[in-house]
Amino acid sequence: MTTPLINTQDQRAMKAAFSMLSFPHKYFANPANIPRLKAMFEGHESAEQLIDLLSELQLKLANYMDFSTKDIGGYKRIKDVISDQTIKYVNVQSEFQDETPLELTSVGIDNHIRNVNMNVAELINDQQIKLNDGELDSDVVSEILDTAWVIQHFSLLAAGTLKLEVQPDGSFLFMPKESELLTPVWFGDSLEYMSLKAATSAIASFAVATHQNDEKMSESVQVLHARVLSIIPQHWRLGLGSRTLELFHEIADLVIFLVNVVQRKEIDKTEKPLSKGEVKRMIRQYPERKGLLRTYELIKEFQKKNKPEDRLFEIRNGGLVLGPLQLVRGLIQQMEYFALKKQGADWHSLLEEEQTRFLLDDLIKCDHIDVLEFELKPDKFDSSDFTELRLDVDFFIRDKSINTVYAVQLKHVTTDTEAGLQQWFKLIGQKDSKLNKGILQLERLNEVVNNSSSAREYLIENGLTTEEVLNLKPIVVHNVGSLDCITLHNNICLYDLYTFKKVLSGCWGSIELFKDGHYESSFDEQKNRSSVDLSNPYNVIEQYIQEARFTELRHFDGARYITRSVTINGNKICAAGVGI
Repeated sequence: MTTPLINTQDQRAMKAAFSMLSFPHKYFANPANIPRLKAMFEGHESAEQLIDLLSELQLKLANYMDFSTKDIGGYKRIKDVISDQTIKYVNVQSEFQDETPLELTSVGIDNHIRNVNMNVAELINDQQIKLNDGELDSDVVSEILDTAWVIQHFSLLAAGTLKLEVQPDGSFLFMPKESELLTPVWFGDSLEYMSLKAATSAIASFAVATHQNDEKMSESVQVLHARVLSIIPQHWRLGLGSRTLELFHEIADLVIFLVNVVQRKEIDKTEKPLSKGEVKRMIRQYPERKGLLRTYELIKEFQKKNKPEDRLFEIRNGGLVLGPLQLVRGLIQQMEYFALKKQGADWHSLLEEEQTRFLLDDLIKCDHIDVLEFELKPDKFDSSDFTELRLDVDFFIRDKSINTVYAVQLKHVTTDTEAGLQQWFKLIGQKDSKLNKGILQLERLNEVVNNSSSAREYLIENGLTTEEVLNLKPIVVHNVGSLDCITLHNNICLYDLYTFKKVLSGCWGSIELFKDGHYESSFDEQKNRSSVDLSNPYNVIEQYIQEARFTELRHFDGARYITRSVTINGNKICAAGVGI
């Protein structure tokens, strides 16, 4: 397959797509955007028709919305999906395609539809909508959401991911440009979901194991505690290096507070806040934990800065109660704030050095892997013939079992509150965002090695063969679990660091079990495993889903069998095999 997931080289399209996702309720109501879009889609009759329809719709719907940050009388500001129960306004219909496997028509796919409908409902979070006799007009709210849902798909059309056709019955139909184009997205989301689920389960299990239990932890509960403490280093793709150890007390303190409020809400069924006085009593009981109070105050400081729906903890009566944000995501965001306060604004760049060491030290142990620790940058060869060259390879990995060499750029990305499509475009499509920078640093690799004898000589002097130099596989390795196994232009692939390491080393995953107060964990590492070519992400995905411990992933691509649709002003707009 040659089509990249999104066309990051077309910055005009990237900016348009990101703007649509950032302003899903007013982009098409802005008259200045319409001629620019029509110029982009000149000759694409279906797109031009839909542009006119969306412009008409949003100009009308703008009369029912106020986009100011100040609360306006006669309008209701939507807080979040849970508080305002906005999922009831989602009017997107879902139906199975004829070739849907029988086992998908049960609860599994229902969960998927429920999740994507929740994502649609979130599109009106923090929006002010006009009241009618003191109540929201459900038809108006549904039409606002329907239109925003269509605009999400139009952003993917602009990005080159989807195609758009008008059907014989006059309906619009969005589809992936190629049948497998979205497979890595579904896979990455599913793998990340499994990871978050396992980490959340570990937190919940530790809360149960330590609830109202003043006795010394059993050995298995100590192992479980270590598992919970390791969630942050694992997310940062680190071992116990200096950066992690420097923040160990904050990690341990945060786990104490999180487990405490989880126990109160989920076990004691109470919302009693964890107060400052209780924290002081903890310190008196355990004097060695004197940093608890400072950690407590920093937690409150950070949580107050977040939107209500983005809080791990709510502040109630001056104390902490559990907030609505998913536990692990909230844990990670809070730890990033601690890192910022303790290690400075450039903390994530410092992590990259440690991540690189963590990755390479593990790969060096593999008999079939050669780690070549040298860089390729414009100052390493005569680059005078290449204008504005940003080439930067951090290191090279040779997989001797398949005679392949990977040219790797490693990036650490901080957690954003954006998710889904907006996260894609912010991390990959926005020029000079962290991952986009990594892509730009590799996109001219093949051009350079094919046209510069100086670059080839430098690479050969550092241990590569001529054949290897001319067949380098560019890969950006990072820490965003949902952006995994992705192919972009110039054969650049994006991989989560753990996936990259697991595929190369042959250690694919672990099994965790907590039952009757006992915790066990085991890893799978088969000997004499055939290597998988990382330059073909579809082979990697296929290998993963064949693993017995990943049976939960078997139908990760269920979205390909679903057609979703809305009807607005008599116009039916469908999306087949997209899943948003």
